[in-house]
Amino acid sequence: GLTLLMWLALTLSWCVLSKMTGYVSLGHVVFYGLGATLVVMSWQKLPLALAILLSGGLAAAFAALVGLPVLRVRGPYFVILTFGLSELVKFSIMAWESASGTASRILFGTPDIAVVYFAMFALALVSVALLTWVSGSRFGHGLRSLRENEEAAETLGVPVVRYKLLAFVLGAAIPGMVGGVMALRSTYFVVGQVFDPMVSVTVIAMALLGGGDNARGPMLGV
Repeated sequence: GLTLLMWLALTLSWCVLSKMTGYVSLGHVVFYGLGATLVVMSWQKLPLALAILLSGGLAAAFAALVGLPVLRVRGPYFVILTFGLSELVKFSIMAWESASGTASRILFGTPDIAVVYFAMFALALVSVALLTWVSGSRFGHGLRSLRENEEAAETLGVPVVRYKLLAFVLGAAIPGMVGGVMALRSTYFVVGQVFDPMVSVTVIAMALLGGGDNARGPMLGV
């Protein structure tokens, strides 16, 4: 059940940008990994609820920082760039961990599995609500117009750059918090595992299997 909720939250958050605009991201795991890393680094130093919220904030801030240059490219170039960015962040953190003499970490005193489950359930609900809202809003219709013809949408007055960046940032916050919650379940943290590219690949497979750009399709895919 927990794993199902995790994939639900990750897949629906991926759809906010990639399904709505056609910008297929292969780097969704970077937000998951950053969130997990922050929660592990701050374990027993910050209140858990605050650490999880900060993990979402960190992922969203990272998306806002890299969004403008990354979203200038499209098609296969965007796919490759997002994958490369994810790998760059992974190996940068691994190099930093190696330099500090830490290869892995064990978390002691993690919360009961029921706490982890209900936190993930809440994140899954938020992701369903987010995609449902985006799908039916004026913002969502603007994103769909980018998927059909970005140049025509811009000519008609759709704020292309702002819409793409906002979708990228909104879709990043949830996987950041999901990563933070899932880090508490495993209790044994290795950077390479939380930045596993197969997470991104699995999310794409589930989203494509479900079809559609509203919440129902990806939910069926998951």
